[in-house]
Amino acid sequence: MPKFYFLLGSFPQLARAELATVSGQRVEILADGRLAEVELNDDDQARRVYHQLGGSVKVFKQIWAGQPDDDGQPNNLKRVLMATISSGSGQFGLSNQSTQPSPGLTEQWLKQQLKADGVKARFRPSERWGVTTALLEHHPDVIDLVITSWREQVLALRSIASQNISDWAKRDRRKPYANRRKGLLPPKLARIMVNLAVGGPQQQHSLIYDPFCGSGSILMEAALLGHQPWGSDLDRSAVEGSLDNLSWLSSEYNLTPNWSVFRHDAGQTIPANLPQMDAVVTEPFLGKLTPRPAELAGMFRGLSKMYLGALKRWRSVLKAGARVVIIMPRFSDSHGRTDGSTDRQSADRQLSVLIDKLPGLGYTTDSESFRYSRPNAVTEREIFLLKKH
Repeated sequence: MPKFYFLLGSFPQLARAELATVSGQRVEILADGRLAEVELNDDDQARRVYHQLGGSVKVFKQIWAGQPDDDGQPNNLKRVLMATISSGSGQFGLSNQSTQPSPGLTEQWLKQQLKADGVKARFRPSERWGVTTALLEHHPDVIDLVITSWREQVLALRSIASQNISDWAKRDRRKPYANRRKGLLPPKLARIMVNLAVGGPQQQHSLIYDPFCGSGSILMEAALLGHQPWGSDLDRSAVEGSLDNLSWLSSEYNLTPNWSVFRHDAGQTIPANLPQMDAVVTEPFLGKLTPRPAELAGMFRGLSKMYLGALKRWRSVLKAGARVVIIMPRFSDSHGRTDGSTDRQSADRQLSVLIDKLPGLGYTTDSESFRYSRPNAVTEREIFLLKKH
């Protein structure tokens, strides 16, 4: 099968787990940790997988593999690159990350050779992993090339899809309702969480429940992926705001409304009319955004009680084998470090105790947990994947 290479985003371990779930294939990470190799049927399947993801930046196809100084081969690296550039608009970007560089292989050399062949070429500046996604969004005809090394070979890669920055920003900033005082879940993270829960090749049109729906970010990404989202929140304004956001989403993306949002206290019994769900995907209340160190242990005791009670109640609406993808807080000191205060360590111990109690509630941890946080954040997000047994 052809090999494709996904450029993972700012949280590579999380992005790798998402890619493995969505593709249903083995994912191998190249030595630098940012590029993930996956075997897929063809370019179309690679694009479909990529456009479902939230944690990857680009996907490349392999156009050449071998030793770059073997000019005796008819399809050596330089010739393949020249033929690839000549087949398009003549605009190209080239980033050479190989530890075995081909002598003289630079963008200037390629331009000279192309000019000698009568091909007008324009070089677009590249970063480490090729042309920026912002430039590709506005100039999709640019041929984006990356050369790298892997397993004692040199690989020549060409991007075939990249993230649409404007589209992600639209859902992040232009939706009608947002309560920034409570913190907002980024659309990319919401997409990743939905995919980790029900992103497999055989899991289409799943029923997903977010019992702390807030502004509806998880509901929106679930709807865009073709699932049926159900959401609830104790805050009446959050329920109304989520419905406004979903209505806006329906208009912007031409979706048929297929969701339900209602007011409910997650600390109470689940409503009897809820259908059996394929997954719970949620970011519950994480406590104060910037707690004082002395508050951490007491704050997490209250949160732990709430989380355990909610997990116990969710079992009644989850199908056998269903997943729960949930964010819990991990605390750092005021400079964003996770070493230091005994208050933070006490809160972390309570989180470990909470995880140890999950088997007694009927859940197993389905994988390692994943950190997701902004620089210098006091409260970091830690994502847990649980499975009902």
